[in-house]
Amino acid sequence: MSDGNNELSGSDFAEALAKLNEGEKHASQLEKMLDSIEAKMDAILKQAEEINKGSNGGNNADDSGETDAGSST
Repeated sequence: MSDGNNELSGSDFAEALAKLNEGEKHASQLEKMLDSIEAKMDAILKQAEEINKGSNGGNNADDSGETDAGSST
């Protein structure tokens, strides 16, 4: 290999830098989208927990009563 193949011209460097900047912009956009998805998932999980608490609140008392009744029999 000659030394000429290993040298990076100014235009090659500028092109590489432009591609790097473009990649970083895409990465930033992906991070924002992932943050948005994470926030939506957190909201859905909180809603599911609230629904679950509401439906299990009555069921827990029934389950406890059934367990106690089963134990005493």
